[in-house]
Amino acid sequence: MARLVTDYTIVFLTDVVVVPEHQRKGLGKWMIQCVKELTDAMSGLRRIMFMAKNAPHAVKFYEELLYAKMHDQERSKVVFMSNRTPGLDA
Repeated sequence: MARLVTDYTIVFLTDVVVVPEHQRKGLGKWMIQCVKELTDAMSGLRRIMFMAKNAPHAVKFYEELLYAKMHDQERSKVVFMSNRTPGLDA
């Protein structure tokens, strides 16, 4: 399951869940790619944001899908991440 909350200018990805028996099969990556297809179609969209577990494998997973940490959060249990859209760093 992947769940979004949006006003069509900002999207907050609230959940990405794959039940344990189906993890490591590419379903999480597929869901994020589906989210990207959906958000790419939103012409007025300015930013996609979400929180992710602050673990190297989790951060790397989202960075490979073109998301980045919004700022340095090394000591936190979760990190705030956002899409890498030029000019939206404000």
